[in-house]
Amino acid sequence: MGRLSLRTALVLLQEDGYVSTRHGSGTFVTQRLPSPEDAAPAACLTVRERLERLHLPLQVQPGPVRLGQRDDFLDSQLEAGGESLAMVPAAYFLDGQLAVESQLYACERVARSLADLELLFHTRVDHLTSSFSVTHLKGVEFHHSPLWGEKPALLISSLWLSADNRPICFEKDYVDTDVFRYKIRLGRQSL
Repeated sequence: MGRLSLRTALVLLQEDGYVSTRHGSGTFVTQRLPSPEDAAPAACLTVRERLERLHLPLQVQPGPVRLGQRDDFLDSQLEAGGESLAMVPAAYFLDGQLAVESQLYACERVARSLADLELLFHTRVDHLTSSFSVTHLKGVEFHHSPLWGEKPALLISSLWLSADNRPICFEKDYVDTDVFRYKIRLGRQSL
């Protein structure tokens, strides 16, 4: 994926109120979309409400906990302090097509405090309206997935922080841009 594609995607996300860019600070996911005075009423939804409208069913596949997985972003930003990490894989589908392969990570101590690793996803969703994330977008030329094989993808890495700046979890979403491009085109035509 080229830089122009990423710039275009960011411009569209900014126009719809999903992200805001602060000079010298980076790009951030918007906590709440624009008010009715600034945008069409249909766009005035929280991120959670928008996800519900898109009908993105979440299929969590907990499986065994995989410990010891590291990520440079996590090591530097989450400051795991040498702890093991727990990872839960999941998948999002749009109209029956796999759209996002998701990997949610948390420090082992965070995972241990939850009765079930699936609760990591619910914890993340519950914090959508009261927390924020530091998000990085990166085009991946070849992402190998057991679900969709090998193809280009957009990697969205998000560090979720609570309102008091405590790390909640780290999320890596591999987006099938073909599926999303088709869905966005349909959505923009119906506005």
